[in-house]
This record gives sequence, C-alpha cells and structure tokens, in this order.
Amino acid sequence: MRTSVMVASLFVISFLVSSSSMAQTPLKIAEVSSSVASEASSNQWEALAKRLGDVKQLKAAFTQTRWLGATGQTLKSTGTLELDHAGAFLWTQLVPFKQVVRLQGDTFSIQYEDEPAEVMTKATHPAVWAAAEMLAGVMRLDVATLTQHFTGTLKEDPVKKGSWTATLEPKEAHLKQLLGTVVVSGDTVVRAFTMTPNPENRTEMTLSDIEVVR
Repeated sequence: MRTSVMVASLFVISFLVSSSSMAQTPLKIAEVSSSVASEASSNQWEALAKRLGDVKQLKAAFTQTRWLGATGQTLKSTGTLELDHAGAFLWTQLVPFKQVVRLQGDTFSIQYEDEPAEVMTKATHPAVWAAAEMLAGVMRLDVATLTQHFTGTLKEDPVKKGSWTATLEPKEAHLKQLLGTVVVSGDTVVRAFTMTPNPENRTEMTLSDIEVVR
C-alpha cells in the first residue's frame, strides 16, 4: 500500500473526522481574555451548529491548491465531493489524475485511476480509518468532532450578513504538526477550507456549484 501517497491524499481531501449527526451540541471554544466575549462566542457557535445541522446531504465541485514552500511548487487539483449527515464521504478528483476516496460506515477506500481500490476497515487499519473519519467531520463541521480534537474561534462577517470564518487549532501535538491552523468559512454551508502546517506550506480548498438537501 502506498501509505505516503495515501496520507498525502488525506490532506488533499482536506478534513475528515467523526461521524453521526451534523451538529447537535455547541462547540467548546478556546479561552479568551473576557468572560463576556467567551459567552458571546458560545452563542455564535450554537447558532452556527443549528444552521449547518439542517443539511442532510451536500454535493459540490472543488478546487484545491497546495503551496509547497520548500520546493517552490504549486499543485492544483479539481473534482467533486459528496457528504451526508451520517458521515458518508465521497471524494472524486478528476484533475490532474483520477482519484476516488470513499468513507462509509467502518470502511475507507482509495483508488487511483483504473487500479483496484485499496480498502481499509476500522478493524484492519484503525489509525487510517480514524484519520479519515476525523477529517470528514471537520469538513462537515461536526461539533462533536471539533470539541474532541480542536479549540477554535468564530467571527461573523460584518459586511456579508450570514457569512462566518472559524479558526481551529488542533489540541493534539501530532495533529498540530500535520494540519497546523485550520480555517473554515461559509454561510449556510461550508464553502472554503485552509490548512497551514507551517508558514511555507498551505492547502486551500474552495467549493462551488454546491447542492444541498435539507
């Protein structure tokens, strides 16, 4: 199994984490200097969770760009993705090469071009499955997942009503090293993600042609 390619693909996929409902409980946020500010932020998280929780299924086209500072390379990929409130996730990269990544139930698979799919389960590859499930949860802004793995802050856009930006910091050191600061933005749905493991490396994904079932 091409583990290094697969792990890179997990980041190319962007964020995949816990299953279950899309947003049922308020996200615990990082400590701030003012208790008043903390209370206001908690209210914002709760409202955002309720807003996103209405989405049962999402389909979209994606454009992903990775800036690799050490090599000076910029890598771009495009394709489609689908996810639902139960945790199922389908990532189909079409350019620069075909790659299909699927997470459903206790099974995670990845397929390159016309090669046979590499299938991993929660029982046979618990670490890989957990990483895939975690990243899917971040993509859905699953509140239980975020509470477990991240602290964060939320800002509403003062100009574009209803738009918001969430900044997430991993709690675990190994996630901090791999993902860095994660920024998620959107309105009634998630529309963009950015991961910055270090100042020289950044991955950004934007969604378009978004279709939702509520």
